[in-house]
Amino acid sequence: MTVSSVTAVALGAVLAAFLLVLAALMVWQEGRRGRGAGSDPIEYVLDDAVAWTIDRIDAATRARLARHDVLRILEWQVFYLQQSVRGARRGQAEVVVGDTAPAVEYIVTRAADTQGVHYRPDDVAEVLSQQGSYLESLGAIAEPVREV
Repeated sequence: MTVSSVTAVALGAVLAAFLLVLAALMVWQEGRRGRGAGSDPIEYVLDDAVAWTIDRIDAATRARLARHDVLRILEWQVFYLQQSVRGARRGQAEVVVGDTAPAVEYIVTRAADTQGVHYRPDDVAEVLSQQGSYLESLGAIAEPVREV
């Protein structure tokens, strides 16, 4: 059985149309995925924050703090931030990340009271400062808003 040239052309056109539709669907799906990437939540990964911070703290602080100390300080900061917004209405809480005096005091006091660990306030401030730069690198925070 032979296929006439008209049938072959028609079959080829149907196949080409099917492949074009399939390619268009793939492009459309990839486009949707690309647009959704910008709306993915920013992920704060504690292990990454610890590594980032250790790589950037000054040498004197690094000599006094081990990796587990930096981890402990960052964990205490999370507790501090949670406490700082407790009872505030959604959208009304002000969260200040970084080496603020209240955060440093909270971490130094809580680490000493609960774990018997005594950190120097300047070491805690250095860790919190560098952890703030980690959050900036993620795009999780920006410069403070300045009044005009």
